[in-house]
Amino acid sequence: MLARARAKLADAGARLQLHQGDISQVTFDGSFDAVISAIAVHHVPPPDKPGLFQRLYDVLRPSGVLVLGDAFQAATPALSERYRDLSKAWLEREGIVETPVYTAYRSRNSQPSGGSSTHLQAYLQWMEEAGFHNVDCVWKYLSRAVVYGERPQSQ
Repeated sequence: MLARARAKLADAGARLQLHQGDISQVTFDGSFDAVISAIAVHHVPPPDKPGLFQRLYDVLRPSGVLVLGDAFQAATPALSERYRDLSKAWLEREGIVETPVYTAYRSRNSQPSGGSSTHLQAYLQWMEEAGFHNVDCVWKYLSRAVVYGERPQSQ
């Protein structure tokens, strides 16, 4: 995936850095105008997530932004069940068949992401506690969402 991203984003040159590693342990050299993450943070154990948000805040320049798309736990067990039913209905409408391997995987992982997903509200709270301003969920569909936060211009 990184090779494809590098090829697509080659025109950005030195303005763009792509990192591969354990997001809960990665360290960054320098500071950034933006940190963007997709479908990664839900793999970080919940006790480690507040520290991750603090580290992400710390590497952003003033006025920098965090944009994070991820899988989240539904707010309630009833919503979790509803999201599963809606996802299954969509797959059926699209003619996508869940394979036995995928079904077995899902049965072993009670959360839609199969990782350490957390409630969306917890992410927003941890972002605010780290110092982010203008924190919000800017897009959501079932158990997937994109959250956004800004490092203030002046500290």
